[in-house]
Amino acid sequence: MWGIFPSSTSSGYSANIGGEIYNLVVYPLRVLFFQGPKLWGFGFGGSSGAESMCQSFTDVRSEFWSVSEETRRECFEILEKKFRGFVIGTVAVFTIAFCFQFMYLSINRYFLLKPLNEVNKNLERVISALNGCLLSPVVELEVDEVDEINKNKKLN
Repeated sequence: MWGIFPSSTSSGYSANIGGEIYNLVVYPLRVLFFQGPKLWGFGFGGSSGAESMCQSFTDVRSEFWSVSEETRRECFEILEKKFRGFVIGTVAVFTIAFCFQFMYLSINRYFLLKPLNEVNKNLERVISALNGCLLSPVVELEVDEVDEINKNKKLN
């Protein structure tokens, strides 16, 4: 039997893209796809073996997939196609999530934070002007000086 990781040395992802990308992205997805949990008949391979995975994908009994080397190869091709679809779907979901996050942060920065910074600058100017008025020294006038100012106002 050829094991749970059918294309570790075949012409799969490891031969088509760089080893670093394979090790960081594709290999963990391969482990998840072939050995991930299977709950109530849904999910990943659940370490159930290649024949039972092919049975779940094709509705052909698992005994058929272990009859000959040709059927095993067909099962391998089915699993590899399903895995590639899983990788493409996963990458698409993360790409869309990244784009939405980038749009959210861009909109937040340019349409919310930038105007709020302008409002904040204007408020700081107003507050500093008010502080300047409130903190200026108060001139205390004596009663005689106030009377003199009032008399001048009446004359004018």
